[in-house]
Order: sequence, then structure tokens, then C-alpha cells
Amino acid sequence: PTEKCADLSAPRPGDGAKVLLRDASPFGTSVTKSWRCECCGELTSIMVRIPKYQVVRPAGGGRPHAEFLVVARLGAVTFGLWRRYSHFEKLNEKIATSFRKEDYQNTHWSWRCLRRRQRWFRCLDREYLALKCFLLERFLHDLVFEAAASSVFTEFFELEGV
Repeated sequence: PTEKCADLSAPRPGDGAKVLLRDASPFGTSVTKSWRCECCGELTSIMVRIPKYQVVRPAGGGRPHAEFLVVARLGAVTFGLWRRYSHFEKLNEKIATSFRKEDYQNTHWSWRCLRRRQRWFRCLDREYLALKCFLLERFLHDLVFEAAASSVFTEFFELEGV
């Protein structure tokens, strides 16, 4: 169901952007994977899901755009970040250029599925965004399963220097 809050019409704290629409993903599920830490040898885990998406108008009246809420748990810490499609594109580019293609076959396949469904022009239609949310989540799920370490997600989750 669409989130109906009085605060959706108010500017977003921090950047002044206005949320025009916020909706839950009808498909959202989480996946979890554990690894041995490369530094200390301790067992560490990651969980990811995309439970919501929103359409935002930037402060100053820029063009509206979609954002997707990526919820992650690293070890015992759970956090969420709103991510635009361009963040996912950068993550895909990192995977494509920094790792062996055969190690990420399902991740690449999920990205191709997403690209096949992509519209030619910016589309902020609710049904399209729900599908895009699902496909982005599928991409992240495959990446979690195929990644050799959680460090693949460092930049995407803004964890450099943490």
C-alpha cells in the first residue's frame, strides 16, 4: 500500500527534496550470506532487501526521479540508504570491470534482465517502478550469493573508511 503520511508533502530533512510518492515493493524479500572476514577471520554476514521506492523532486524544482530504499544488515548493524538507479549502475560497472565475468554470471544475467525491461525515457509510473524495484533487488540478491566477500558492497553502502 502507498504510504500516506502528512510529511510526504514537506521537504525532506537534510536536502530539501520533496517526496511525491512512496510505495512498498510488492515483491520484497531479503537474502543473507555469511563469510569469513578477510582481515580477522571472524564470521561476518550481510543481508539485503529493497522494501520501498519513492519519487522525489529535488530542492529548487529539478526533474523528479525515483529512489529505492536498500536495507542492509552487516553483522549486527542494520541500516537503510535511498539509492538512485545510477548507484546500481556504478555497482554493476564495478563488478563488470573488477571481477572475472564467470564468477558473477547470475549477477550479470540479472542486470541484463533489468536493462531489457528499462524504458527509453524516464518513467515514474507506479507499476513500472514496482517491477524495477523487484529487478534491482534480484540483481543485489545474485550479487550477494556470488560475491566472495562483503567488501564488494563497500562503495555502494558508503562504508569507505568505516
